[in-house]
Amino acid sequence: MGQQGNPDQRRSARVPAQKPVSFSWKEVDTEQRRTTLSFALSRFGCGLYSLRFFKPGTRLMVSYGGKTIEGAVAYCQENRPAELFEVGVGFDRDGHDFWDVEIP
Repeated sequence: MGQQGNPDQRRSARVPAQKPVSFSWKEVDTEQRRTTLSFALSRFGCGLYSLRFFKPGTRLMVSYGGKTIEGAVAYCQENRPAELFEVGVGFDRDGHDFWDVEIP
């Protein structure tokens, strides 16, 4: 029997990588921008460190290497030892050309 709709199967690999990125979001009609590091890269998203909590579904713009891509927060969890939040961002499109690394 073939495997159909496996929820654990990802569209692309996750690559552990620390890249300098900036991200922005709208808050009460004002654009906020922060610079941070990634901790994971994918063609369809990334993991970022943040000093603040983001509610899942929050719209973000992620910028790296002169390029920007839109997405939404998929999850946000506290990393207590680092006193940071780990934010998972799902991109609105395939970001195969966004990162400067090959991601299967």
